[in-house]
Amino acid sequence: NFKNEVTGKKEIRKAMNMGFNRQAIVDDLAHGSQRVANGIIPPGCNAYDPNFKGYDYDPEQARALVKQAGYEDGVEVTFRVAEYGQYGDAVVARMQQEWKDIGIKLNLEKMEWVTYMHAWANGLPPEHGGLQLGWGMSADYWIQLIAHSKFQSPNGTNSGYYSNPQVDELFDQAAAEHDAEKR
Repeated sequence: NFKNEVTGKKEIRKAMNMGFNRQAIVDDLAHGSQRVANGIIPPGCNAYDPNFKGYDYDPEQARALVKQAGYEDGVEVTFRVAEYGQYGDAVVARMQQEWKDIGIKLNLEKMEWVTYMHAWANGLPPEHGGLQLGWGMSADYWIQLIAHSKFQSPNGTNSGYYSNPQVDELFDQAAAEHDAEKR
């Protein structure tokens, strides 16, 4: 959530990415039955880039970023999460463990699925740093649905209020392009 005091800081968002061991989720919780998601665009989508690496798991660097963001003694942040049950709850518990280790105490606001989806569509209030949602759409326009500023809540599914005029322009160009490879 870019309107949140904590997650509005790039260092914190980067620390969260670097302080979360995705491979351990695949190995420990999914028993090797999945692949690591290194980015928001999933395999099977024509916009997927298999060369995109994402962030490496580096808890030491993540801890340094939390301090660099001004939180020498760590920080608390609240996320909204759906009560998925078993696997989803285990992933969220792992997030709490790993982020605590880098200096981010994750507080959870758990909601029943339908209530959660309604709250997601309405956008995050400033006191919530983010939300946890697993969703792998195969459309090449997926990322603009959650990142184009024109889709900021309540006008769409950009519930974290990301806004970047250059990125918006690229989204608009892609949406007008009929050639899938160019898009």
